[in-house]
Amino acid sequence: MLTIDFERLRSIGMTPALVQHLLALLAEDQPDPAQRLVRVAEVHRETVTLHDGLAESSARVLPRVLRDLAEAETGLAVGDWVLAQPDAHGAWWLHRHLTPLRHVARRDADGRRHPVVSNA
Repeated sequence: MLTIDFERLRSIGMTPALVQHLLALLAEDQPDPAQRLVRVAEVHRETVTLHDGLAESSARVLPRVLRDLAEAETGLAVGDWVLAQPDAHGAWWLHRHLTPLRHVARRDADGRRHPVVSNA
C-alpha cells in the first residue's frame, strides 16, 4: 500500500483533489510499497529531476514507462506526479507516470503534441 505524506507533498502542489485522483488511479493497480510518490521538477533527455517535498534527486525513466508514454502520444512534463524508487545501488528510477488532472501541451509543425506542464 502506497503511503501519501500529504503535509510534505502539499509544499510542492498536492491538493485534496489530486489525492483523490491519484488514489483512484492507484486503486486499479497497487504499486510496490517501496515506491514513493514524487513530482517531476525538471525533464532532461536522459533523466528527470524529482522532488519529494523535502529534496530533489535525479532519476532515470524505465524504458517501459517511456514506451507507454510514446504509445499514448505524450511524454513527461514538469508537474507530473510519478512513482519512483531507488535500486540496490541507490540510483533512482521512475516506475510509473500518473495521468495528470490538467495538461498543457504545444503542437509542433507536424501537428504532434508535446507536453509542457501538467497539473497546472
